[in-house]
Amino acid sequence: MKGTVRFQFDEVNQIHLAFPKWVIETEDDCRLWYAQFEGYFSRLGQKVDVIIVLDDFRIGPKIGSVWGKYRADWIKRFTRYSVRVGGDSRASTFTATSAVKYGGGYEEAPTIEAAVELIRVRRIRGE
Repeated sequence: MKGTVRFQFDEVNQIHLAFPKWVIETEDDCRLWYAQFEGYFSRLGQKVDVIIVLDDFRIGPKIGSVWGKYRADWIKRFTRYSVRVGGDSRASTFTATSAVKYGGGYEEAPTIEAAVELIRVRRIRGE
């Protein structure tokens, strides 16, 4: 397999964490990457809160707009609140662009702890 996504669940905060280890360069990569998210989240039966840690995630320079459609789809289908942590400037740019073009939101935090707090605040506000 070209890449993997490790998932874990923070029971205390009721937040799922995703750690993709991928270099996305083709639409086939996008489909495989998407299938990993879909496989995990579809079994949960409801929208959940997610922190995506992008320390080991890269996007090739020509695939960003295609990847963005896949990204927006899984975010809209499976998440209530999602926050991105880490990642390089290209991943950040393509994430922001796909959020504007296709929806799915765009929030980022400098650390996992800050992302947890951001989700807590949004829950309290009911946003």
